[in-house]
Amino acid sequence: MLLTMNTPEFAKYRVLDAAGNIIGYVCSFDTETEEIELGIPVFPADPDSKEPCILSQKVVQDGKETTAPILIKFKLPGAHVKLER
Repeated sequence: MLLTMNTPEFAKYRVLDAAGNIIGYVCSFDTETEEIELGIPVFPADPDSKEPCILSQKVVQDGKETTAPILIKFKLPGAHVKLER
């Protein structure tokens, strides 16, 4: 099963490593191949803001400039998903 940010109730799922530790900033997870795609958190310089941003890059497509997150994709043997209720 492929879980992505577009999956209904995606926020209720937690991706865990083989030891049961939560993997943060996951954008997608394939339960069959154990392939994870995650964003790179960047913490702002403002000490009052504790929420990280996701590292992004400028992309020009069809003459329009937008930003897109920089994502890392890798396989992690033993990774699994847990549904929190």
